[in-house]
Amino acid sequence: MGTVAISLAEIEAAEKVLARKRLHHFVRLAWNQVESTPFIDNWHVKLYCDHLEAVYRGEIENLLWNSPPGTGKSVIEAVFFPAWAWANNPRTRFLFICYGQELSTRDSVACRKLIQSDWYQRKWRRRI
Repeated sequence: MGTVAISLAEIEAAEKVLARKRLHHFVRLAWNQVESTPFIDNWHVKLYCDHLEAVYRGEIENLLWNSPPGTGKSVIEAVFFPAWAWANNPRTRFLFICYGQELSTRDSVACRKLIQSDWYQRKWRRRI
């Protein structure tokens, strides 16, 4: 059996492809660009991501989440999801409505921070 050498560039290219296809993988990779707490994966994070992918593909037209605070729903749906969707299709449009201006501002600023990050720009600058 021979040893297969994989370059860092090949690993990064594979990560980029997977992150573009799967929101959950994108969230895992992008988390530290906007959050100071470590990413802790759980079944509900994957569930959020799977449902948002279905919304993106047009398979779900109306989605309502009832989850307790602190489960990551806001950051996933209002920060990571738009950035992921724009990496796939820069013409995608969003309208976010929130009961509090401070929450809308918080999530918009975090999404902008992610999109302007070196990490995001290296991977998707040419698509946006």
